[in-house]
Amino acid sequence: MSLELADIVLGEFEAMALRTLEGQATELGWQRDTVTGLTPEDYLHLIMHKTCWYTTIHPLRVGAIVGSGGAADVRDMVRFGFHLGAAFQIRDDLLNLTGDVSLYGKENNGDPYEGKRTLALIHLIDQAAPEHRVFLEQYLSMERQDRTPEVVARLRSLLDSHGSLEFAAVYARRIASAALDAFGAAFAAASPGRDADFVRALIPYMLGRPS
Repeated sequence: MSLELADIVLGEFEAMALRTLEGQATELGWQRDTVTGLTPEDYLHLIMHKTCWYTTIHPLRVGAIVGSGGAADVRDMVRFGFHLGAAFQIRDDLLNLTGDVSLYGKENNGDPYEGKRTLALIHLIDQAAPEHRVFLEQYLSMERQDRTPEVVARLRSLLDSHGSLEFAAVYARRIASAALDAFGAAFAAASPGRDADFVRALIPYMLGRPS
């Protein structure tokens, strides 16, 4: 690898680290300030930085840069990587609530215990009746140790009764559909073959991860 190419790749790592830090800081700020008035667009902005940049966008861009010796136009990788990563993150949020821990490999209901503003929770806050919003605001203002299993169970019941999990699942499918559209532009210059097929196959995989 030439020094010029190495500098380009280093710049990609620096950009990825900055984006990820921005995302983590945003999420921690929402938790610290008990933020509730969020929209799906706010959530997507968060995961664009917190998840997508290091999980999908950065690897795609670096792979294209190194594989082409720096000649590839990687701008379209941002749109494809964002939609691919967003589908992954929304599915991950749902698995946290519904997945088999032996397959999922993480703590069940870890996001509710942490008070994370997932897409399902944002939907619930928007749809909940006033008496339920009082509970939700109290819930989000609690420290983790005060969120007992009984309190988390009540939150889960509200997520179920308001269709918030289904809302997130449908949203993820739409994001994945957008990823399929973006794939064509991102890999327009790539040679057809099993490598490109493998990347394209990641899109349905993100939605079908074992639960």
